[in-house]
Amino acid sequence: MADPICRLDIVEPEDADGLLPETHEPIRRSDGSVHDLYKAMSLRPEPIRWADGHLHNRENALPEWYLEPVATMVARHTSCVYAQTHHHGANLRLLVGDAARADAMLDAAAAGRETDVPGSAP
Repeated sequence: MADPICRLDIVEPEDADGLLPETHEPIRRSDGSVHDLYKAMSLRPEPIRWADGHLHNRENALPEWYLEPVATMVARHTSCVYAQTHHHGANLRLLVGDAARADAMLDAAAAGRETDVPGSAP
């Protein structure tokens, strides 16, 4: 059995009822899965609804590939190990579509050389 994602009980998306399936719908990944962080909030979906309304606002003018290194820098600044691990690398590589370029962006930002971050859209 895999390690649990948290010490609380969770409701898997396929077992969700009430408002939880509706809450999961806008935050599903492209493969239809729900991120473990949101599964950990499945007993109290209000924070998920807040995140979807604020953090995942579809009217956000900034592209997702740009928001990913911003999230990484905030995570580093606040010493949030979870977010540093989650945001560093894999997500940005996927969004940028070029692993070397994504790594250069994160390395420049981590070194405090944000002005050196390759800045054109993918």
